[in-house]
Amino acid sequence: MRVWPGCHLDTSLVKCFRHVLLLTGSVNSKCRCVCVYDGAHNHPSVQFCFFHQGVNRAGKGAQLGRNGVRRKDWHDNEAIKRDASRSGNGEQGKPFPLTDADRVDQAYRENGFNIYVSDRISLNRSVPDIRHPNCKHKLYAEKLPNTTIIIPFHNEGWSSLLRTVHSVLNRSPPQLIAEIILVDDFSDKEHLKVALEEYMVRLPKVRILRTKKREGLIRTRLLGAAAAKGEVLTFLDSHCEANVNWLPPLLGEDFIIDHTQYDMQ
Repeated sequence: MRVWPGCHLDTSLVKCFRHVLLLTGSVNSKCRCVCVYDGAHNHPSVQFCFFHQGVNRAGKGAQLGRNGVRRKDWHDNEAIKRDASRSGNGEQGKPFPLTDADRVDQAYRENGFNIYVSDRISLNRSVPDIRHPNCKHKLYAEKLPNTTIIIPFHNEGWSSLLRTVHSVLNRSPPQLIAEIILVDDFSDKEHLKVALEEYMVRLPKVRILRTKKREGLIRTRLLGAAAAKGEVLTFLDSHCEANVNWLPPLLGEDFIIDHTQYDMQ
């Protein structure tokens, strides 16, 4: 398993790994990881995706690369330019200035971050490109599998959950997103009920599943995995933000985890 310096490893996903292998019926499944920007806690975070079925999708404008694999530049340069021109509260990942009156302790106790500030930042905000400069010039295979993005949550803040979904839709090639599944682990907050259903019905490829009782993170993820239609399963936190060109490297390079190296009991 390869983990980049400065990244936080979500160990619960490693524990979930064997269960996903059993669920998909393949002990030879591969796991890939990628660094995404955790906007709530202001650090990179390693997330995982698992091969589900393995059918490829075609792209255009490719160049012949290693081993005869045709590669292309997946960057959305127009979207990158639009993001670079944005300014305002929290844009470019900059700190949000707080007055003493803004510092509400209850917001931290409920969410682990200041939801009051999050609510005052755009759902489509820009984030800094935290990649190594060489990553901006890399090409990836023109034929990539699509993916189901699985986002489990429990009593998540409204704006942080929506910002996660918007960032995935805004910074992912649409042909690579089969669907986004939000899995609600028995939340009791009113804003996560009818209001969330009404909001998400307006967004493409997003659907919501709900548990009938509190299940915990692992079983909630497995519920999403069982319902997935995509060729790859990608698990994200409910308060992270996808960065520039985050998905093609995740789907296009092999970072293999040998599950026999870990105690999954």
